[in-house]
Amino acid sequence: MSGIIELSLAATLWHTVRSQPLLIWLGITLLLTVIRVSLFLYFKKHQPTSEQLLKWEIPYAISLFLAVLNWSVGLLIIIPIENLNVVFIISIFSISLATGATSWYGQIRYMQLGTVCLFFVPTIVALLTHGEYETLWLGITAGFIFLGCLLTCHLSQKTVNDHFELAYELKKAVRTAKILAHTDVLTGLNNRRAFFEIAPKALSKCKSKALPISLITFDIDYFKKINDAFGHAAGDIALERIASLLTRNLRTSDVCCRLGGEEFAVLLPNISLKKAIRVAEKFRKAIMAMPIVLSRQKSISITASFGVSDIGDTIDNLLNHADQAMYKAKNNGRNLVVAYAAELSNPSIQIKTRKSIRL
Repeated sequence: MSGIIELSLAATLWHTVRSQPLLIWLGITLLLTVIRVSLFLYFKKHQPTSEQLLKWEIPYAISLFLAVLNWSVGLLIIIPIENLNVVFIISIFSISLATGATSWYGQIRYMQLGTVCLFFVPTIVALLTHGEYETLWLGITAGFIFLGCLLTCHLSQKTVNDHFELAYELKKAVRTAKILAHTDVLTGLNNRRAFFEIAPKALSKCKSKALPISLITFDIDYFKKINDAFGHAAGDIALERIASLLTRNLRTSDVCCRLGGEEFAVLLPNISLKKAIRVAEKFRKAIMAMPIVLSRQKSISITASFGVSDIGDTIDNLLNHADQAMYKAKNNGRNLVVAYAAELSNPSIQIKTRKSIRL
């Protein structure tokens, strides 16, 4: 559009000024226009984002300011301004472009202010120093228009910033809502909903690549007694400590969640049943050795019962088998790791180590 405007101005001045300086100015103008169009086409083709977008913006801003300088300063230098009609024509075009720039570059503050100043300041100086009565008043008028454009820039930027802040806060609120919808508030682990969204994908991926996958479920022993004897705050502390233990010792690829109440589940992609049993035993011992500090004078110890399974075509089947093994561990005295035995279609105790701790 700026190229078309400049061609129109050149046609307007063609019979009024010397053609050679005008053609030089027009040639520079068209070259800068081609450069800017090339930058736009590059942007459209590559669609840069993040840091690449900022790298693209720098040469674009330079080309823009060179084009404005060529328009405002260059035209005033190469075209004789003793002709009052020429001065008025250039001033009107320059002021029109400057006012238009307040909206064209409204999204980027430095471009908006930079182009407005480059369009206005040389023209205003030329008008005020021309020495004619008419140009003096035109320069004063242009000065008031310039101040109005600066005020418009300020107000438009404030409006844009307010919209951006509102959009950011809305996006942040949506992101927070999504996190809360998939996160257990107390422990910070995935909740049941998140588990049943993430786990099937991990299971499907392992199945497609013929990789093993195992699931551990475990339940804090006598959790109701903890709440009854020491209050729900003690139970919450126990849940938080276990969640911290899990997050510190699991891989990023593992899917850990609080299924509900005092029950947890850990999906272990690319882990065989044998290794999963060792992982469960490691956690069983860590939980048993982990004191739950309630106050300076009071602490308790807890235990947990574990079920492990690698059998199941779906997450529901895998979880059901692990739960059966976990309940087998509870029925056999708690504080055990029990694996689901596929050949017998029922849980069998794989690890029998137990150190009972009563509250």
